[in-house]
Amino acid sequence: MGTKTYTATSFFDADSVIASFTSQGLKDIPDSSHATVGFLYCDSQVDYVGVVEKLSALVSFPIVGGTTMGLPFDNTPHDSADDMSAMLLVIEREGMRVSVQASEKLNHAQHTEQMNALYAKTCEELGEEPKIAMLFLPLLPGIPLSDFMDDIFVCAGDIPVFGGTSTNDLISTQAAVFHNGESLHDKLVLVLIGGNVRPVCASSCQVTPMVEYAPTVSQAEGNEVLRVDSSSFCDYMRDIGKNIKDLRISNNLTQDQLAEKLFVTRQTVSNYENGKSRPDIDTLEKIASVLGCQLTDLIYGKEKSKKNLHQRL
Repeated sequence: MGTKTYTATSFFDADSVIASFTSQGLKDIPDSSHATVGFLYCDSQVDYVGVVEKLSALVSFPIVGGTTMGLPFDNTPHDSADDMSAMLLVIEREGMRVSVQASEKLNHAQHTEQMNALYAKTCEELGEEPKIAMLFLPLLPGIPLSDFMDDIFVCAGDIPVFGGTSTNDLISTQAAVFHNGESLHDKLVLVLIGGNVRPVCASSCQVTPMVEYAPTVSQAEGNEVLRVDSSSFCDYMRDIGKNIKDLRISNNLTQDQLAEKLFVTRQTVSNYENGKSRPDIDTLEKIASVLGCQLTDLIYGKEKSKKNLHQRL
């Protein structure tokens, strides 16, 4: 009874992720005297639709969570958190109560009415006053999700509210939140916890989408960013890998040497350079420091970076 974390490393297909979880002892917890909930986070390269479906068929307790652009979790048992592809945090506690509900399709024109109804419905299922609220929201370009969050804050009153927005690789997949076997792209998920909630869990992570460093997002469709400034997002990401490679070579460093300075594997550096994986903002800053360049040099390339700087001046 308590909190347990299951991880999958360098696996992107659903069967391998589930096999990794089960090899670490994941199983159903049918004892109804204990409330159980699972929080699932998947790198957006993972077949998260398959993971969510298979995981919900494996266990009977509710599964919630969302996609991320990386999983740099503290205290990971693995050599490099860069390689983590999925994490499941299972909380099982006697005397705890959990209620999980998904909203209707989000409609900004009716955000207050939608959130009031969702909160009331979730409270009714909980059967008591909640002590903690958690929100999982999809990435919806053009929709101010903060308005939906503010509505939940008002409903929650003095209890703490945790949560955030899912992210994705912004190329070929869609950001999603998870709700009991479904991957949702246009709804949010609310979790209310009551009863014995102390301690619920102790974990920390930071997931920072690199797109915040883009000059402009010029075209988006659904949950996919198609163009950044004048480039397709796919080309934009590939350019970063090329810029890392060019700057590494200009510093007379091999992939092994750069990897050693970054405390990652050579394969991780290779994946960055060929566009198979994406360094997060913290890693980009470390790379810039090692290579003696500006962060903008990695994002735009040296020449474009100088041009953009001159334009700003």
